Amino acid sequence: MSDTPKVPDPSFFERTNTLINVANDQCSGVSADQVSHSFTNASTRFNVWLWSITSKDVEDLKARREQALDLLLQETHDAFARHFEEYVANYDAYVNANR
Repeated sequence: MSDTPKVPDPSFFERTNTLINVANDQCSGVSADQVSHSFTNASTRFNVWLWSITSKDVEDLKARREQALDLLLQETHDAFARHFEEYVANYDAYVNANR
């Protein structure tokens, strides 16, 4: 949402790690690719729900569609770029150590 803080609250990383652990657990039954698609779908659906409950009515929700989409895409882009660079910098520790 537009009021998303730039500095995470103290439990931000705890929530993030909890969700990643759920995704990791799901990888025992199917491919990581399948889990990734499910995780993305769930996150997207949750975000649409959030925009829905913070809208005054359905017309307000419809009017804010592009704002919501732009914000979600920007936040996803920024997070992906940040994590991608972290994995590049720590490839041996993050990937090769677990092979």
